[in-house]
Amino acid sequence: MSSPFAHIDIHRLADGRLPEATIKTAYKASRRAKIALRLFDDVSPAEIDRLLDPLVAQCRLDIPGLVYLVCAAPDGDTGAGCTPAFDAIERMARATRLDETNAA
Repeated sequence: MSSPFAHIDIHRLADGRLPEATIKTAYKASRRAKIALRLFDDVSPAEIDRLLDPLVAQCRLDIPGLVYLVCAAPDGDTGAGCTPAFDAIERMARATRLDETNAA
């Protein structure tokens, strides 16, 4: 698999909310290029999925979508400890076209 086109760091805002506009814009951009979200501050792939569910329902199912990298940042190092989230791998394995529904 080739590298994502862009990595975007996702941190919680000061009030604990997610940066919704950034995440939604990243998803829209993922229709044309691979985008990886690097999740910090205990942001979970499930939270991102819930936020994007209404937007995803409006889009085609055959777009690449986002890749999540769950990161642990010891001592404020934002580049440390990112690993691919299994949720993302499961999502990529799902059928997106009728001809894939019967594939093993």
